[in-house]
Amino acid sequence: ACPNCNALLDCSGGKLAFLKSLKQPQDPMALALGQEGLLQGRKVVCAGFMVRSCTVEGVDYPWGEYLLLTPDHGFLWLVESEGHWSLAEPLPAGEAPQGQADARSYTWRGQGYRRFQDVTAVVRGVWGEFYWKVELGEKAEIAEWVAPPRSLSLEVQRHKGGGAEANWTLSTYLEPGEVQAAFRLPQPLRAPANVGAFQPNPHKARLSTVGTWMALALLALLGLVMVQSLTHRGEVVWSKQVDLVEAFRSLH
Repeated sequence: ACPNCNALLDCSGGKLAFLKSLKQPQDPMALALGQEGLLQGRKVVCAGFMVRSCTVEGVDYPWGEYLLLTPDHGFLWLVESEGHWSLAEPLPAGEAPQGQADARSYTWRGQGYRRFQDVTAVVRGVWGEFYWKVELGEKAEIAEWVAPPRSLSLEVQRHKGGGAEANWTLSTYLEPGEVQAAFRLPQPLRAPANVGAFQPNPHKARLSTVGTWMALALLALLGLVMVQSLTHRGEVVWSKQVDLVEAFRSLH
């Protein structure tokens, strides 16, 4: 999909052929087509960019997906949604979770994942090169299970002539600064908005520290009470005589 003239081209037969002109808006891309980077120790190059969206309770939620080619690992997806980034890697069929697609939870590689959402993703825009003929309006059913900082997603695409194709993907949350450093971007990426679906809790370490100090304080208080109980066992702290008959009469 040409980023300049919005023409959809086909080179599967060895020759470049014009298919049709795409009527789509230009979308600002954080990465340029052909841009190279070093992401988590792997050399990657941005080959394509796609905008997809889903509608939940009448609200449209768009996100961007960058197709990254690697010399040794095939292809990866770099996904951006409201400033949140993640690296998505397709899972081979033999490594994918086993069980029902409508399961509320999965245990995969010793980690429990809970179901987060089910949406229908629609292609809204496409630029660059892809390994299949992407069409505007193309739909896929996506189910997602999360266990921060990772998520498992099952994407099912139903073909017009019948049949369906199912693919599992493992995504790992990335900080914007990691993406910026990987591609040496001159400007900082936009700050994340809201909370990401599988974003790690930024306060988890602080909560753990606070919990430790609270436990220590509770132990100290318990020790103080025990010491006071042992050292003041025979001491009278408070004494008072009460006439129950007079007290009962005063109530009536």
